[in-house]
Amino acid sequence: MASSTNLTQAKPAGEVVSLREHFERILDEERIQREIAFTSQATLMQQKFDSLQRAVDKAETDQDRRNILNNEFRGQLKDQAATFITREYIEQALKNVNEKLVGLQGFRSNLEGRMWAIGVGFALLNLLISGFGLLH
Repeated sequence: MASSTNLTQAKPAGEVVSLREHFERILDEERIQREIAFTSQATLMQQKFDSLQRAVDKAETDQDRRNILNNEFRGQLKDQAATFITREYIEQALKNVNEKLVGLQGFRSNLEGRMWAIGVGFALLNLLISGFGLLH
């Protein structure tokens, strides 16, 4: 910026400057101002780009972490699902239990019938014994 002010300083009093030299100084000063502005803009744009790049890098890192956690979670769900009982297994087990239950119900009915018959037999035996006791 100091060099741009030197260009516009007037010559000592009484010195004549040609029109060409005057315009060249003005054009040089404008060129320097544009270079300074361009450099400032380029620096600002580079800072913005660097900031955006850091944000993208952070987002990518965060997304990678999320992907790893999601994959671990999916793996846990897959491991857990492998320990679940299948529908076919449960249906077969229930069918087996029902068959055994029907068998046990038949066995119980059979035992009840036998107990009833034994009870009737004892009652008849008691009647016979008491009937013989009366006859004597």
